[in-house]
Formats: sequence, structure tokens, C-alpha cells
Amino acid sequence: MEEIQINSFKDYVSKIEKIRNEKHKIILFRGQSKDLNLLPSIAKENPKNDTTNVEREMLEELKRRSQLLITRNIKTDWEWLVFAQHFGLKTRLLDWSSNPLTALWFSCKNEYSI
Repeated sequence: MEEIQINSFKDYVSKIEKIRNEKHKIILFRGQSKDLNLLPSIAKENPKNDTTNVEREMLEELKRRSQLLITRNIKTDWEWLVFAQHFGLKTRLLDWSSNPLTALWFSCKNEYSI
């Protein structure tokens, strides 16, 4: 894919609309503030590390500790991973959005952080 330069918010929205009008069926966006490899948070420290056992243990501990706090019925490990990621636990999942403004927010949210 070719690189596109964006100079303003209006320019961003215009480019997104152009992409959407090119008859793509599904468009997903990833908001990432640094130009790094696409790695899940659990693999960022050491991408070559097999984190499967750590993740299993973390998930079991989350299930055990959250029984009285969770009101929804979470059935599968995939649902548990989504729940865990939503609350900041490191998982193997990458966040994607169908909303380009959500991706833009995540791309810019750390711009002025110290």
C-alpha cells in the first residue's frame, strides 16, 4: 500500500472517505502512536518469548479473582481475552477498529505525554 501524507483533520477525513468509496467491503484501522512492528502487548518486551503459559496462568487467575465482580456471562477463553485486554491486561490480541476516528485517537493520544 502506498504511503499517504495527512496534513489536517479535514484531510484525514477526506482521505478515509476516498478509501471507503473505492468499494472495499471491510476496512479495519489500527491506531498506533509509534511506528513499530504490529505485536500484541504480551509480546512487546521479548517477541521471541513463548508467552502461552504466562497467558494461560493470567487468564485462570483473572477468572478466579473476578467471579464476584463480573455480571456478564463470559463463556469462552476468547471472550475472557477480550475482557482482560479491555481492562489493561497484556494479551495476544491486537486492537482494530472499523471506526477511523477511534484509530486516529489511539494514534495521537500519547503525543503530549511525558
